[in-house]
Amino acid sequence: MSGVELGLGIIGAVAAIDVAIKACRRVAETCSTLKHAETEIYERSTRLRSNCVQMETQLKIFRQIANQLDEQGQIVQTDVFEILSQKLDYADAKLKGLIKSRSGDPDATTRYKKSLSKKERTNYAIQKDSLDKAIKEVESWQGLSFNPLWFAIMKYQSQHFDEELDRAKENNQHQGHKMIAVTIGVRNLPRDTRSAHVFLPPEKLESAKIVKIAFSSVKSVQVDNKWRILDSISDSSEDTVRELAVRLKSANPSTFGLLTCLAAVHEEKNNEFSLVFRKPDSMSEPETLRAAIMASDKTHSLSDRFRLATQLARAVSSVHTFDMVHKNIRPENIILFRDSESTLGSAFLLGFETIRREQDGTRLRGDIDWVKNLYWHPRRQGSRIQDRYIMQHDIYSLGVCLLEIGLWSSFVEYTPNQSPTRSHTYELCAESSNEFGHPELVKSRLLSLATKELPRNMGTKYAKIVESCLTCLDLGNEDFGEESELQEDGVTVAVRYIEKVLMQLSDISV
Repeated sequence: MSGVELGLGIIGAVAAIDVAIKACRRVAETCSTLKHAETEIYERSTRLRSNCVQMETQLKIFRQIANQLDEQGQIVQTDVFEILSQKLDYADAKLKGLIKSRSGDPDATTRYKKSLSKKERTNYAIQKDSLDKAIKEVESWQGLSFNPLWFAIMKYQSQHFDEELDRAKENNQHQGHKMIAVTIGVRNLPRDTRSAHVFLPPEKLESAKIVKIAFSSVKSVQVDNKWRILDSISDSSEDTVRELAVRLKSANPSTFGLLTCLAAVHEEKNNEFSLVFRKPDSMSEPETLRAAIMASDKTHSLSDRFRLATQLARAVSSVHTFDMVHKNIRPENIILFRDSESTLGSAFLLGFETIRREQDGTRLRGDIDWVKNLYWHPRRQGSRIQDRYIMQHDIYSLGVCLLEIGLWSSFVEYTPNQSPTRSHTYELCAESSNEFGHPELVKSRLLSLATKELPRNMGTKYAKIVESCLTCLDLGNEDFGEESELQEDGVTVAVRYIEKVLMQLSDISV
């Protein structure tokens, strides 16, 4: 790429940032005029204004480092900022549609509503619904594209950039402060955690009530009269578990789509480690994605499925933000909690039993468990592993899970005693009982489902996302690029993932 092309890309990104900053300010100003509006409008405008102030703070920092990405990265960040501006302008228009002030009267919005006719009240309700949709679109784009891009780029800034973040934090004590503080925490994950106090006394679990979650090693546990989530960690040292706990303590559902780790536990008798996570507020009845799909209940909407898919994709991005690779993404490790937002509930990625830091070495030790192998990239399957584990291997596993969510048919079935058996619904292993010894054949069948069956269920955009995930390490892949380009460049992988997975999921309308 020539210097001229890169320069033009930088100019385009800076221009898009400036436009987005102005859009944030316009919306914040409009929201400020609604401080005397009725409670439900005031609450909406306050939430939107807070998000705009936070994003403006981030955009100002983005502007300082707009030249850090390659040509494709420049295009992606420009797209993210331009679409953000469009969504903010739409929200601003909906807000202004609700403002019916008269001669600057601060209480006019409230009095206006009280004086409406029945027809006008109906129109007012429609306007509020449109505003809710507009705010939801802004927040969705913020969570699925803007913030992931922010963390991807912030993570790879040099150490001296912390000074800039510290200044931004000091200058935004009341607004935009929280995200800057979270960013500083993610960038400065402790390098020496040996003195960190994260382990609970073993006796905490000895008398605790523990409830198994079907088809998963994840459990519910009652500690100090509060229900928590217990996730076992295998084949790890005490120092490694301590470091994982410290990293995941920085996670929270609203920003990262991951549960917050509260502590770790070491059962010395069996030399077993576990992580304890906070259960999401106002959510209950945890079950695995496997159990939900096997129930064959299709009373949910397509919107519910898309919601699960986006939550899972966001969680995978966040695991990588914390410099980790999951290594075991499959429906048994995706836990759904019942909530008021969706028939299927909200999805959280757990099953961290084999998680490790991204930079740690890989032992190249395989596993012949066919259930696990079904979700692993072909070059990571079987007893003889060919490649060290990298971020793209998680992306492949995500693709298999997204395919299963889209088809809403389980690739694995379980007997009454919870022993896994191979499903023949889509003939993944119909020809031979040894077919899982031929991983490329299984992959080709998964791709065939993604290109031929999935579009009928979820549309072509979703099917393309799944195909991109399943082929992310293929030679000549146009979405993620050549493997040689991506192997050692975490920011490139992260930006391509945002572009080809998160942004595309956010763009799907049902």
